[in-house]
Amino acid sequence: MWSFRFFRVLWQHAEKPFRTIPNTTAEGLICSACLMPWPVPGPHTAPQGSLLTHRCFPVSQVLCRYQHVWDIDLRLRPAFLGGVMQATGNKPPAMLPKRAEYMLKDLKRMAKYYQVPVKISGSDFQRILGTSSLGAMRFITALQMTQPARVEPVSREFWVRFWSQREDISQPESILAVARQAGISSELAQKLLEMISTPEVKNRLKETTEEAIKYGAFGMPAAVAHLHGEPQLFFGSDRLELLGNFIGEKWLGPVPSPKM
Repeated sequence: MWSFRFFRVLWQHAEKPFRTIPNTTAEGLICSACLMPWPVPGPHTAPQGSLLTHRCFPVSQVLCRYQHVWDIDLRLRPAFLGGVMQATGNKPPAMLPKRAEYMLKDLKRMAKYYQVPVKISGSDFQRILGTSSLGAMRFITALQMTQPARVEPVSREFWVRFWSQREDISQPESILAVARQAGISSELAQKLLEMISTPEVKNRLKETTEEAIKYGAFGMPAAVAHLHGEPQLFFGSDRLELLGNFIGEKWLGPVPSPKM
């Protein structure tokens, strides 16, 4: 069976029937600043990423669509992008002016192609750099530890709030607003919010981040597929077709039709 883990900031575990392929798994991880896929041993698929990495939103949405098309078990796991960048010596690509200029145009093209509601302007790079997603990542981590089936819808609401509605996701009231929009009760949301300051949640996010680095992650989005016990890392928003080929599935475009 295929297992795929995506390291991300906001995603949910989805279960579906899938065929058995001996010793074959694909996994993904999640990062606190960006959403991305990452590998984890076992019969499932898990993506990981960050809330503030612009390429994670399209990738995460497309993978969520494909969980009903490809024979994968998609799991979303949060990881801290800042920790990944620091450990690998990587730097934000937008720090290079010309690349930032290109990324602005490229994101608009990506949003149209992948059919995701992203709104961005030149001034948004300062907004992104000035926003911390650590609290949101820990909130998703707490949710994953207690209510894993809620990870996907809550992650999506975080992404939409930041990238489409251009609103804050760092303050407690903003996090509670996201939870409410995703259908989380006020009682559960408050409990999860209180959990983000606990050692258990902090350590879990740290462990997931270290796991992503172990598999070779140096940024987000990233996905890891396991075939016959050998993990393969896929980085970036333009590797989904290659990922599908690796696991023996066909790429059907950004908006595939679900299997009947």
